[in-house]
Amino acid sequence: MIRTLYLFCLLVCLVSTVTPASAQIRFEKGSWETIKAKAKAEKKLIFVDVYATWCSPCKVLDRQVFSTKEAGEKMNPFFISYKVDAEAGGRPLALQYAVKAYPTGLFLDHEGKVVHQFVGFRPVQAFIAEADRAFRTTENGLVYSLYEEAFQQKRRDSELLLIYFKFRRVYNLPTHELLEQVLAETPADSLQVPNWQKFIAQNTEWARGKGFEWLLTQKEVPNIKNRLEFIISNTVRQAQETKDHDLFRQTLAYLDEIVEPAAARELKTRYEIGFYTETKNIDQLTRSAERYLEEEVRPHLTEETRQNDPEAYTKAQDQLTSLCWTYVNHIKKDNLSRICDCMADMIRKEQNPHLLNQYASLLYKQGNKQEAIEAQTQAVALAQNLSPEELKDFENTLKQMKRNKL
Repeated sequence: MIRTLYLFCLLVCLVSTVTPASAQIRFEKGSWETIKAKAKAEKKLIFVDVYATWCSPCKVLDRQVFSTKEAGEKMNPFFISYKVDAEAGGRPLALQYAVKAYPTGLFLDHEGKVVHQFVGFRPVQAFIAEADRAFRTTENGLVYSLYEEAFQQKRRDSELLLIYFKFRRVYNLPTHELLEQVLAETPADSLQVPNWQKFIAQNTEWARGKGFEWLLTQKEVPNIKNRLEFIISNTVRQAQETKDHDLFRQTLAYLDEIVEPAAARELKTRYEIGFYTETKNIDQLTRSAERYLEEEVRPHLTEETRQNDPEAYTKAQDQLTSLCWTYVNHIKKDNLSRICDCMADMIRKEQNPHLLNQYASLLYKQGNKQEAIEAQTQAVALAQNLSPEELKDFENTLKQMKRNKL
């Protein structure tokens, strides 16, 4: 057990940036050296599909196995996958590994050493079994597989669950639904044990289910409150990606339960701006942006705030900058007057090249092209101390304005 825990800790220290499992195997592009470097950086094995264009079993493997959800869920978290046409650009690699028949599946470490291989077509489950054999040749793979087997055998002690679920997070595998399964099998009084509380907090991903409901009962605990805010943010992002209006509204309502009213109001409006931008609801976006400007930004851009609360003043400037790009890129020109007035007030106080650059873009979008050119000319003059890249960007914007091509 001590060695197992050591291996696990080592794995956690070597956590890499990973990509979620998709509905099929994701095959990478690039040179062989690039693939090995990626596998090393992400602490993964390499799977190479060596094929030929005339090979019928190769095509069936592609169509019936590699394109399946089951294969994708097995391969994408643990392997960097790569395709090699053995009779074209991949011939040197096929020769290096003495491939004599197609398809050949090579499982390699990041240095290119073969850890397992197979030849010929494999149905989905047989292919997954080959991948499992390869995965188990590594120490981390073997340890993870043992914990997974224990979980499948209904082991539910808190120490095992903490480690197994942490493995899943390292490999970017989902934990929420498995957590719900565990909680459905667990007596309520067990949740008073610290390890169980830690387990729930770490593995609740979405603002729904028993885990989230329990966390809401612990909202006064500082670390739990932070976790709840993260879970809500995560769920808002999911609602944006799926354009799920009901999920979005339900999730925003939870903010009233965990943060102060003023903070809840600000977060809600900010999330609305993101959601309506993603769903292209310009009317709702405009209303939310106007409300954010009037309630969250302008009140903190006063001279009094600047003198007495510089941090709030700087934050409001950053909020204005971010909001400005929303107006420039998404909101109709007939609704720009308030943001333009606010920007003009700021520019009178702050001769800032970035503010002038944004103000010029707003004026240009409004149709006030001569005023836009004048503002951008000032921005360029003030940008001389910025980086060469930023200065060049400002100058290009000015050129496009003058050519009426912005």
